[in-house]
Amino acid sequence: VHLMRKSEDFAMQKGLGSQEHMRHTEFQETYGEYKDAMKRVREMAGGPLTCASQLCRIRKIPGLYDFVKDAISKLIDRGNMIIESFPRDGFTTTLENALPYAFNSVRVPGLSGHNNGSEGVVRVYIVPDRNRYTFVNEKAAYNHSILKTFAATCRKNGVSTYRAAINMARDVRWSVFNSGIPPPMSLGAGPEDDGE
Repeated sequence: VHLMRKSEDFAMQKGLGSQEHMRHTEFQETYGEYKDAMKRVREMAGGPLTCASQLCRIRKIPGLYDFVKDAISKLIDRGNMIIESFPRDGFTTTLENALPYAFNSVRVPGLSGHNNGSEGVVRVYIVPDRNRYTFVNEKAAYNHSILKTFAATCRKNGVSTYRAAINMARDVRWSVFNSGIPPPMSLGAGPEDDGE
């Protein structure tokens, strides 16, 4: 998504018919292929993954792992073609740096192709505090960041920090990261998903 926006910015600056506009059109087609590949992987996997224990699913479904490798390889080749075919600028450099990682979400059925949700959480809970506090040393800043991250995770998962601390004291296996999420067996995970 960020690559698409940067490509569009360069295309809008240079206008219709420019090299940057043609590059953006090529990149839009590549982005469309990326979204199609993610959709196809999700369908071949029988739906999105609902638990980390299902990550091995792409290797267990005949043909899915090879499809994923092939799709990512083609997308990277298209990205390299775009880099080599158009004048170098800020977008080219960004694409070149991002390309080895840009299509990793194809590997995980149902994973979003962007991290906007994570960035939104950081902006809401972390960024406003950047200028509010002065720390005496790096250790104090580190401890503060741990507490802020814990509190933000609690809020995001709908549990109070007080309740989370009580639950962790009572049961060492309790985790704020899966609070309220049923275990994999409740989600209908079958033998193909649990390693049997």
